[in-house]
Amino acid sequence: MKVNQLKSKIFDAFVVNWTAKAICIVIAFLLYFFYNISQLGTNSISVPVTVQSNGQFMAVSSFQKHVRVTLRANPKDLAGISSREIKAVLNLDSYTAAGEFDIPVSLEFSPEIYLIDPFEAKVFPDRIHIQIEDKTFAYKDVNVSFAGQLPHGFEMVSYSVIPSSLKVTGARSAVEQTTNLLTNRLLLSNHTKTFSAPVKVSSLNSLVTIENEGEVFVTVEVQPVYAEKTLENIPLSFERLAENLKILPESESLKHVSLKLGGDLLAIEKAEKDSVKIFSDCSKISEPGDYELTVNYMLPAGVKILEKTAEKVMITVELSGMETEPPAEAGE
Repeated sequence: MKVNQLKSKIFDAFVVNWTAKAICIVIAFLLYFFYNISQLGTNSISVPVTVQSNGQFMAVSSFQKHVRVTLRANPKDLAGISSREIKAVLNLDSYTAAGEFDIPVSLEFSPEIYLIDPFEAKVFPDRIHIQIEDKTFAYKDVNVSFAGQLPHGFEMVSYSVIPSSLKVTGARSAVEQTTNLLTNRLLLSNHTKTFSAPVKVSSLNSLVTIENEGEVFVTVEVQPVYAEKTLENIPLSFERLAENLKILPESESLKHVSLKLGGDLLAIEKAEKDSVKIFSDCSKISEPGDYELTVNYMLPAGVKILEKTAEKVMITVELSGMETEPPAEAGE
């Protein structure tokens, strides 16, 4: 009996005036909800915009690069949220043609933020106007940019680039406008021999990317500059003649020689009369007489003879103690 009375009271508590009681419950819930909302903090964060694409299209126009994200949550939860945990994304995957569009900004959060409750996020602006184009690629020739000069006396004969062309990928208009690629400046100073070096290739258009991280290998062939020079009236000397012999002055048919020299510019510049030795060896002459001697040449390193005025020389040798008497005058 008592159990039935208790059940009856409980039933009456829920059923009697149930409309008023339901209204009271709703009001209580709303009060609780608005109370919690009133306790939430607000924080506004600037977030960079990321363009996401499946590779078929890309943005080509300038567009707003940051959006303002307003967050609402418990103050203690807001304190731990930074822009690194939020991504503002323009997703191009659903677009099938090039053109201009107002693309919605979608927000993505780190897993930790999804666990925050209550949590509210709004983004401004919620759409961004951009122009998109289809992506394409082409191979473009690589030109080398040089800086400085080779040291004096050296010249660049040629250069080669490996690879000679690179794959350029990007918006169709940007790829078509890219006629060739230019390397960063390659310094020539201080190089006196053939050398090779890796060099970066820079793109002047931000809408294209270059394969291989934009790097090529450049080989520059360097050689000495060739030059020619003429030296005239270089003295001819006679060496190693026996002490008891002498060369008659009037028999020295050739006392000076002229030369045309060729070789490396630095060596040619140093080649002067006093750096060139021209002589004939008299060591095999043992008695007076007439002799034909070979003319010998000693030159600075890096220099060779192109032309010379003497190969042989004729001399008359007599004993050094002999005196040559002048011819008698007529009538004596």
